[in-house]
Amino acid sequence: MNRKITDQEDPLLLTLEESSKLVAHTRDPAETMENIVELISSRFKADVCSVYFLESSGTELVLGATVGLRKESIGKVKLKTTEGLVGLVAETLRPVMVANAFSHPRFKYIPEAGEDPYLSFLGVPLVKAGCLVGVLVIQTEEPRSFSINEIRTLVTVAAQLTTVASDARLLSQLTAATHEPFTPGEPSNSTKELHARLLSPGVGVGRTYSIDSLEEWRSTTAFKPAGLEIEKERMEKAMSLAKEELAAMGMRIAHLVGQDHGAILDAQLMILQDRTIEKDLMTCVVEGMSSETALIFTLDKYLAAFQKIKAPFFQERIYDIKDVFLRVLWNLRPQKSNGGATEQRIVLICKEASVMELFAVSPEKLAGVIVEKGGPECHAAILARALGIPMMQLSDGFQDLLIPGKIVLIDGPAQSICLDPSEARIHALTQPLELPESLYPVQTKTEKVPTVFVNINLLWEVPTALHLGAEGVGLFRSEFMLLARRTIPTEEEQFAIYSKLLKNMQGKPTTIRTFDLRPDKLASFSDIGGAASRAYDWRKVLDSPPLQKLFYEQVRAIMRAGIEGTPKILIPLVASSETLDFVMQTMQDARESLSTEKLDHNPDIPLGLMVETAASIPMMPFWADKADFFALGTNDLFASVIGLERNEEAGSSQGDHCHPGFLSILSSAIDHAHASGKPITVCGELASDPLGATFLASCNVTAISVSVQRLHPILRVLNSLDETLLNDFRINFKKLTKASEVRNMLLKSIQLNMK
Repeated sequence: MNRKITDQEDPLLLTLEESSKLVAHTRDPAETMENIVELISSRFKADVCSVYFLESSGTELVLGATVGLRKESIGKVKLKTTEGLVGLVAETLRPVMVANAFSHPRFKYIPEAGEDPYLSFLGVPLVKAGCLVGVLVIQTEEPRSFSINEIRTLVTVAAQLTTVASDARLLSQLTAATHEPFTPGEPSNSTKELHARLLSPGVGVGRTYSIDSLEEWRSTTAFKPAGLEIEKERMEKAMSLAKEELAAMGMRIAHLVGQDHGAILDAQLMILQDRTIEKDLMTCVVEGMSSETALIFTLDKYLAAFQKIKAPFFQERIYDIKDVFLRVLWNLRPQKSNGGATEQRIVLICKEASVMELFAVSPEKLAGVIVEKGGPECHAAILARALGIPMMQLSDGFQDLLIPGKIVLIDGPAQSICLDPSEARIHALTQPLELPESLYPVQTKTEKVPTVFVNINLLWEVPTALHLGAEGVGLFRSEFMLLARRTIPTEEEQFAIYSKLLKNMQGKPTTIRTFDLRPDKLASFSDIGGAASRAYDWRKVLDSPPLQKLFYEQVRAIMRAGIEGTPKILIPLVASSETLDFVMQTMQDARESLSTEKLDHNPDIPLGLMVETAASIPMMPFWADKADFFALGTNDLFASVIGLERNEEAGSSQGDHCHPGFLSILSSAIDHAHASGKPITVCGELASDPLGATFLASCNVTAISVSVQRLHPILRVLNSLDETLLNDFRINFKKLTKASEVRNMLLKSIQLNMK
């Protein structure tokens, strides 16, 4: 009955056209899956073709589609991954071929499937991004030994169809869940606890607001209109609320990072006020659509039009129009109270940690942030800590958070995320706590304790830093001025911000790090993202005219603002002498141009070099004659030394800042600075850690720079050090070989109850 396929025949692969038709010519996921199994069955001359999908539990496979077996068994036949030949494929992630399946010890008989007549079995795994999603099986009535070519070809076909099949499966699950009748259950049964990784401490509760979540809106919004006049009123009210939110957010951003940044939201306000867009929306409503349907339909139409326009300016507007329409959609949702604690509060759900996304929601309404990808040292996490916003990273279970409007509790102390928490738990965790002691400046200081500066990301942090006794700014991350905008700031805009910073610091030393631009930090800025980001990678400044121009303008802006205070310029990631030569020449060019233009400026601002790679440390003695001071960026340096990506999620478990090899390298860098007679400052997570700060004090580092929140605790630690024990550590630490030994020895030097 079945034709034998030989190795000499052409491969039985699907053409691109055939693969495309599987989706283009179907009306629902079930039909897509049926077309897949029918096509494979026909191509391989098999009597049966079936697809089994791995359930979310990861322990069971369910029949998702079949030709040859009984249709009524779809969704009902389930096998554990340890059962049957299908389970054997899943376990081994390898093809399994048996000429007579009934004789195999792993064969499992399932009478309801109707597979009695079929003897041969060939199963191959469906793998996506390295993970099993299911098993593809073909069977025949006659005993049949499939050839090596047939097996290899079926594996290739499975790879071709895995994405289509898994997407169809997901869509089927979403549509099924969307159309299931709502049956309220017991509150205790609906609560779900997810373990997460802490990126920024705190507790927050609110309703989920997913960034760029159009697909989630499509599957969860109401499409049935409530009546023409009601829909008109709903649309007008939602648009009005969106306008109010944007205006309030613009004022808040202006307060945090400057007036010029607050104006960035004007583009979104213009979209809301655009008569053509408003007319398009109302036309859809008049024609019988619900407000939600009208928004999604109109947005799709505009996005399709924007995709045809190649000009970067118009492409940039796609981000704004998406933000606007999602904001209006959010305001169409019924407002429900949950004990008052979550009223109008939002938990932002993002695929990746991005500084831009933190401003997608008004800060006053932001209860917290949950990301799928990101680490504690990424800029978004640093900013969240600066703003006091709870932030967690969640991999397993992230999909559960994508439904807009779901109530979520971020429990930082427990490192968990709770879906649909009880009112009692919300009340217990969100009550204001009495601080064990008031925050006050620590003024007493023992000898040889390093000066403690602060890291400043946003201008609003300056008053708090001064109140807590900061002796200056050790690191102003200038690239953070980009976080609320999608355009590079001009020289005049930068001049205004630096002037304000220096005035607010009241004459205290203020170190401004020039833009530390790298592709991973440009993801939020659409005009310099994508392929264009290569031109703005600071590591390639010697080959990038756009970045050279930007650096020149920034140096001019800092020199002009320099007459307002006591600035220092810090250059990030100095990795070569050629880069240093470029920096020196650019600074000289800036001085000469400002003198020629007769603009007031400070030509003698101290220059610092930031050492962030292990290869740069031996070069420090050669660079010392051109630098006024050095700074160690321990976040990037640690990643460089240990061999981890800076934001790699495994870093927290694999990396330990007390690693004796890493500390030995830090010590040598500090020794180089001392030998050259240059001050050296250390910033990064190491300096903000009590043990890290203790180690740096033992090395007689000139200064450390920590976040505003860590300023007071670190001052207390440094002023509690036992000088004798610290000297003992200084003498003996290079003999230690384990991080645990280093940690224990450092702890002995701290005469303070560290809780």
